[in-house]
Amino acid sequence: MLRPNEQEPEANVLFAKTNKKQKGPEQDSDKKQLRQQEKSPQKQEKLQQLEQKRNQAIQKKLQKKQKNSSANSKQTDEKQREESVLRGRTQSATSIFQKNKDKKGTPRVSQDREVVFDALDSEKKGERPDSSASKFKLIRGGKRNRQTQAIVLCSAISVFLVLIAVLNLLAPAGLIEGTKVFFAGIGRSGGFPIQRSSTAYSELRSCGSDAVLLTDSSVFCYTSSGKLVYTQQHTYQNPAISTSASRMIVYDRSGAKYMVLNRTGVLYEDKAQGDIITATVGDDGSFAISTYSEEYVSVVTVYGANGKKKFQFKSSECYITSLALSPNGRRIGVGEVKAQGGEYLIRLKVFSVTEKEPLTKAELSGSFLLSLSWLHENSLGAVTDNGYFVMDADGKTKSYPYHAEQLVSFDNTNSSHTALLLTRYHDANNHMLVVIDETGTVCMEREYSEPALSIACSNRYLFVLSKGSASRIPLNGKGEKSTEINPDSTQLIACGAKAIVMGASMLDKASF
Repeated sequence: MLRPNEQEPEANVLFAKTNKKQKGPEQDSDKKQLRQQEKSPQKQEKLQQLEQKRNQAIQKKLQKKQKNSSANSKQTDEKQREESVLRGRTQSATSIFQKNKDKKGTPRVSQDREVVFDALDSEKKGERPDSSASKFKLIRGGKRNRQTQAIVLCSAISVFLVLIAVLNLLAPAGLIEGTKVFFAGIGRSGGFPIQRSSTAYSELRSCGSDAVLLTDSSVFCYTSSGKLVYTQQHTYQNPAISTSASRMIVYDRSGAKYMVLNRTGVLYEDKAQGDIITATVGDDGSFAISTYSEEYVSVVTVYGANGKKKFQFKSSECYITSLALSPNGRRIGVGEVKAQGGEYLIRLKVFSVTEKEPLTKAELSGSFLLSLSWLHENSLGAVTDNGYFVMDADGKTKSYPYHAEQLVSFDNTNSSHTALLLTRYHDANNHMLVVIDETGTVCMEREYSEPALSIACSNRYLFVLSKGSASRIPLNGKGEKSTEINPDSTQLIACGAKAIVMGASMLDKASF
């Protein structure tokens, strides 16, 4: 039974729905009518004006912002966004990379390469790649950068090593020795003129840009400005010296001792297998020694810059009195002398240090060999008592005979030119100056009317020493200059555009 005020649940629901349907629309319409009545035309106009003003102000602000914004601000914003994105990617990439390690602790890069390529493909198609793929792409790019940096570093080191090797080849006796030689003359005291004690024997030679003075007891090395580099004593009874662009060899003609020096001092000392006849040294530091022998007449031995033997030639008929090494030390010129039929016979030969047979050879009769010089390729220049001869690579000779002149002095230390000082008719005031190039062609021949004592030649100038004066003559014949010097000067050497003269008591520089 139901109470009077109660109804069935379904009836109540239906009653509530019908009430809503009936009351809802009527109530809404009433509210709208009230709102329309409340809004007057004046108020509507004011609201419209306010909205227009607000829209105009917003448009003005937007226009100002667009005008004030520049390309730089946009770029900076984009960079900041990219940096923030990269930071987030690197942080997440490191966490994912650590998670993807195997048991041994090595990352499984091979399994993630497919993800990287999928990400690249999606980027090309315009799709957004997976976050994990972009992270692995970033890691792989870092590896590529490190690989390129390593390649660049290795290539730079290899170029540096090749440059050192080239400089080592170009330096006369090696880059390390050349560096030591360069710093050896820095900070030295002294200068020209240089006072020296009078000795029974003295000889002045040039060694590169330095001046070397050999006496009967010591070796003095000076720079071109007159600074003393070092002094080395010796005990040789009959000392002799041979120089090149980088080294010198001092030896005893009455014994077997010798020593090799450069600007820093003695490199090594040793004793030859027999008494020394002559010796020479090359620009690369190699040297050769000719000695007497019990089994043969004479033997020549070539040593490398390190002192190791690399070539030997034995002569069973002639005395080897002159030697000349090529600048690289790979070939040697040999001058042999023997008496035959009442006159001297000269044999000129060129050897490779790797072969036993000579590459070229020639014979000269009726002359006595004084000095031998290396010219170019397999060519040799020979100074004799009655002429100057050039042997080319084919063994052919070209001569400059002295005729009625007599040889007073010569200089063949410069491989490109040989200078000769000849006296005519045994007259001390009548001389002939001759300069011959490496092909045997005379490039200068002129008379010199002053009493000349010594001669020296460089690549550009010919220097002539007279009593109380020195002259500098350009090889082209233009611009001759003279200067006064110490009257007791007896010898001079060329040092570039200057000359160094030696007297009985001093060394001095001849400035022009």
